Amino acid sequence: MASFLKYQLLSLCFVCQALWGCSQTKIGPMTVKPLPTVNRLDTLTDHSGKKHIYKFANYTVSHFDYSSAQTREIDSLVQTLKPADIAQYDQYSIYFYKESDYTNNQHLKDNPRDLQRHSNQYDWIYEANWERGQFFTRHIVKDGDFIYDKDSVKVEIKARKHQ
Repeated sequence: MASFLKYQLLSLCFVCQALWGCSQTKIGPMTVKPLPTVNRLDTLTDHSGKKHIYKFANYTVSHFDYSSAQTREIDSLVQTLKPADIAQYDQYSIYFYKESDYTNNQHLKDNPRDLQRHSNQYDWIYEANWERGQFFTRHIVKDGDFIYDKDSVKVEIKARKHQ
């Protein structure tokens, strides 16, 4: 019963962050914070006049240790962060970075190029991607290299159910 209540409280925190933009979510030793300074929404029109929309949402994570438990928690969080209207985007991506001296809102606001110069190489830890509302990839990243990905298995990440 206690674990069910803990799960419900954790789920409520995720929903709160997704709906009202709470400043951070604590998952065990991890803390997840939005990184809005590098979020992007790109709209392009192709040669036939069709509009394509690409959205990239970014977050920092403190105390990430690459354990399977923490990865599952981020998988679950991704489901709460995924927008209900995801099908409107040709591509929707969620990125998570280790929080560091270079990868934080203030530093990237002052030095936006450091996302490419530093964060993507040293602090990028996770990404999930959808095309036209359909999940298509999820990667765990360490030092700029994919250490685990689901490219070959096309499955939707599901929120964990606790008993």
